[in-house]
Amino acid sequence: EKQFIGPRWADSDRNRRLSSALKCLCVSPWSPVFPAIPCALILFYDIRIVLGFYQTFAPVLTKLTYYAVYFLVGVTLYRHRNESHLHARFGKLYLFVAGAIFCCTLPLIHGHLTETYSGVRLGLLASLLSLFACFMTFGLFAVFTQTRLGNNPFVRYLAKASFWVYLIHLPLVTLAQVALVRA
Repeated sequence: EKQFIGPRWADSDRNRRLSSALKCLCVSPWSPVFPAIPCALILFYDIRIVLGFYQTFAPVLTKLTYYAVYFLVGVTLYRHRNESHLHARFGKLYLFVAGAIFCCTLPLIHGHLTETYSGVRLGLLASLLSLFACFMTFGLFAVFTQTRLGNNPFVRYLAKASFWVYLIHLPLVTLAQVALVRA
């Protein structure tokens, strides 16, 4: 039995260290930068995730990977929700930074739509798009955490209903497109 308990304690200690490191990242003012790095790499590989429209019947691996980064950030923030008030103090700053990044990114977006970028320009565009998305997401999360609107039963009902609509809309949109193609 001692041999079985030993690895559990080792795993528990490792999990505590990992949780502590994630907690530091969650409350750091630089927390939006960390998920922006893998997102920028993914967008550099396939910028069409954000700037373009392509739908396939089979899932696109780059899109799933890109969305998985945000999903993992959400899971991490949820696991450390007791410290969210520490993160919330940066909300307005994050939104201001996101606005500044958007102002710098908009001319690059227009340029990319007329002439497809590659190399350094594409890397800059992917980085700015990722930083904008992360700072905007963290900023909105922080501002809404401060307002505490989620404590209202009506707001909780709307949040649950919108999640259900989000999950069910894709099959309905697909069926509508199939019906319109045949018409």
